[in-house]
Amino acid sequence: MELHRKILIDGGGVNAIDIERKPLPTLVYLEETSTPPYFQSRSHDVSHMFYYVQAN
Repeated sequence: MELHRKILIDGGGVNAIDIERKPLPTLVYLEETSTPPYFQSRSHDVSHMFYYVQAN
């Protein structure tokens, strides 16, 4: 099961920069999945939740 959500970050300010002095993204995609991508759990009773963030 995968859920996709969009989160809007207010990067409209000209001084909105990160610690490396790069401008902050204005749109971030958050992906929520119940199984890890490179690990298969042998126990089906345990639920894993992982969050991946991708910025545009």
